[in-house]
Amino acid sequence: MRELRPAGQKTWFRRLRPALIALLLTAAACVPGGATMPVVSPSRTLTLDKGEGGRSNDGPFRVVFSGPQGEAATGAELSVVFSRPLRALELAGSEAPPPIETTPKLEGRWQWVGTRALVFVPKTGRLPGATQITVEVPAGTRALDGAPLGAAHRFTVTTPTPRLVRSTPHNGATGLTPKTTLELRLINPSTPRC
Repeated sequence: MRELRPAGQKTWFRRLRPALIALLLTAAACVPGGATMPVVSPSRTLTLDKGEGGRSNDGPFRVVFSGPQGEAATGAELSVVFSRPLRALELAGSEAPPPIETTPKLEGRWQWVGTRALVFVPKTGRLPGATQITVEVPAGTRALDGAPLGAAHRFTVTTPTPRLVRSTPHNGATGLTPKTTLELRLINPSTPRC
């Protein structure tokens, strides 16, 4: 069967195919000691194990990753990963929101990543600066197979606070007048609360 392509179109693979074949043949000839590559018959066939993607659902239903924890970097994302699926892929876009709560309550939504993970998407595009956020997945949250989360899972993250990088006039400047303009440069600026 022949592939249909627009006339004259060449792909990078087509152009590199002879070089790749030569490279593979050269590699096969370069076995240490000048020996030839052994012919090995397969001993078994690869198969998927129980569970999604070949992972078995061993052990109790639990949170296997949550973060970040402690002091977060600028642009950090809140995420939670479970040991078992919480939703069916067929429901994508119409599933109920997860029961995860944040304190203080953040504007935004939890977005599914596959069937086991969630990432918080802030309405403003980033987490509020200089804020301590506690995330809680309540006990009783159920996996798709009905297994309950035995105990609530909590983690706390602190978003970066603004830090002074440079000031004009500089520290220790003399001869300043009352009309001197002050300029402060901050990293990770946040909206001032008045």
